[in-house]
This record gives sequence, C-alpha cells and structure tokens, in this order.
Amino acid sequence: MGEIKEILPVVPWSHVDPENGSVGIDVELQDGRQFSFSVATANNAVASMNRNHEPYFVSLPPPIIVKRLDPETLRTAFESLFASEDNPMLRRYLMQMQRPRTHA
Repeated sequence: MGEIKEILPVVPWSHVDPENGSVGIDVELQDGRQFSFSVATANNAVASMNRNHEPYFVSLPPPIIVKRLDPETLRTAFESLFASEDNPMLRRYLMQMQRPRTHA
C-alpha cells in the first residue's frame, strides 16, 4: 500500500507502558497519507477485564494487539499491515473506521 515514513504515539514514549499499555498511534506513509490506530498489549486487555470485573474486552475503535508496545514491534506490525493494498485485514480495519456511528 505504501512505505511507512513515520510511526508516532500520540503521547511521548516515556508515558507508554510497553508491557501493559495502550496508546493511540499515528502512521504517516511516504505519499503523505495518514492513519490513526489504537494499539494495546494483550496484558492490557486482561488487566482491563480484571479491573472491570468483566469476562470480556470491548474497545472502540478496536485495537491492534501487540506483545510489547515499543517502536520496533510497532514498525514490524505496521509494515506487515501496509505491505499490500490487497491486505484484507487492512481493508477491513479501514472500512470499520470509516463506518458512520449510528444509535438505536
């Protein structure tokens, strides 16, 4: 789809818990397109369920789950995600993000 120019958290890396965190990530491609994602560790999802005394985890937008929140892991994840415009996971994720929210 495009080569990644920059991957930036919306807060400084010093505020991100790499083992048990979640953070908004902005991805900019070389062609200028920009995307925003929610990223969390699996530990963060489990901690949230325990904290809320719930047997499930729901988050909107749906996060990308990683083992560790660090620049290297995120670069690997996003390079894989953006490797091809035909990547069905990227298409589904972007379609989900563009859907209008409706209330019953």
